[in-house]
Formats: sequence, structure tokens, C-alpha cells
Amino acid sequence: MKRKDIPTHSLIGWDRGLTDELIIFESSKTQQLFPYYKCKYEFEYKDGNDVKLFWEIVHRSISNWYGVFQLYYFIKTSIWMTLFPWLVPFWSDAFHGGRTIHNWGNPFVKFRICTETAYEYLEGRCKKEKLTETERQLIRVNANNVFPLFLLDMLLTITNSGEMTQNPNY
Repeated sequence: MKRKDIPTHSLIGWDRGLTDELIIFESSKTQQLFPYYKCKYEFEYKDGNDVKLFWEIVHRSISNWYGVFQLYYFIKTSIWMTLFPWLVPFWSDAFHGGRTIHNWGNPFVKFRICTETAYEYLEGRCKKEKLTETERQLIRVNANNVFPLFLLDMLLTITNSGEMTQNPNY
């Protein structure tokens, strides 16, 4: 993967708004609705977007501030995995009940980040349907700790299982 292709953001769903314009939901300074724009990686469940779930998530979090302090976790994980990868298993067993680094706690969970919203959408689909691969992917990481490249890996794995399709735009 080329550096320019590494995802740094995620967004969810779509619906045709009151103006019949295709809209998406994503994080900016706050959680907001935006006109649809093409993305490098787009994924969709085989039966399409769950518009009802999309609006449930929108109504729960629209206008909430972006959780900029949650990004601390990504920096912390990067430092651990770059400087101390040999120490991570011991630290995990000693202080985090044996959970992987992706399931360690994030102290700044009050506000939302883009990948958390995408995680919530996947989780909502799991609750409504029997999506075994999606469920397997969700337990790999805490909702507050999923970074865009990890989310891409999850979505590609779900796609390979046949639960999703990838809609390439480029």
C-alpha cells in the first residue's frame, strides 16, 4: 500500500436527505452530516445500507464534539509497538488481564471519533443480523481504540468472508 492510500478517516452510511441529495455522516469538529463524496475504500453489506440504523447513530451523536483526546491512544500504541513490542505481552498479562493492546483502556472516551462511529454501525448490524465474521472482527479491538488502518483490515476481512462487498471508486 502506498503512503497516500493509507486511510486516516472513516465515515458511515448514506441516505437521500429531504433534498434527495446523497448524504453521509462523519466526524469533523463535531459529528455532522455532509454531502456524499467518493472515498478510496467503500464497503457495504450485501443487503445494502441500514438506513434506520444510520439515523439512530446520527441522532445519538450529531453535533457532539470530536474526541481529539482519544487520539492519545493511537500515539501510545505506536510508541509501545515501536519501542517496546517485546514488553507488550508481559504488560498485557500483568496490567490488562491478558487482553491485546487493541483492547487496553482509553482514558478519553467522552467524545466520539470517526472510527468509533463506524464501529458502532458494525456493532448495530451484528445485533440485528447473524454476522459471524463481523462479530469476530469487533472483538479484536475496543470501540475507542480502533484506528483507520485497523478498521480497513477488519473490513477487508469481513469482505473476504462474503458478508460485505467492496465498492471501489478509484
